Amino acid sequence: VKTINMIKVENYVPMGDRVLLKLISEEQEQGGIIMVGSSPLLKATVIKVGNGKVANDTGSLIPMTVKEGDTVLVLNSDYPEIILNEQSCRLVFEGDIQGII
Repeated sequence: VKTINMIKVENYVPMGDRVLLKLISEEQEQGGIIMVGSSPLLKATVIKVGNGKVANDTGSLIPMTVKEGDTVLVLNSDYPEIILNEQSCRLVFEGDIQGII
C-alpha cells in the first residue's frame, strides 16, 4: 500500500461515509484468511466511523454499516494516511470496504 499523503493528529472524527482503518499486516495474521502481498484486498480493523451518507434523492441519512472494532476487507489502493496517537491508519469511504469478517 502506497501512502499518497500523511497527517499527524491527536483526535480525528471522520465525516460522512468515511472510515478510519488500521491495516493488519501479514505478520499479525494468526490464522483464518491469509493475505498475499499482491492481493486486491487487505484486512483491517475499523478505528472510527463517520455518521453516514446523505441520500441524494431524499436528503435522509443512510447510517453506516460498519462499526468501531469490526474487522473488514478493503480494496488494496492508495488511501490517505493519518497518524492517530502514533498509530498509522488509512482513511477510506465505506464503499471501498468489501465485507466484514
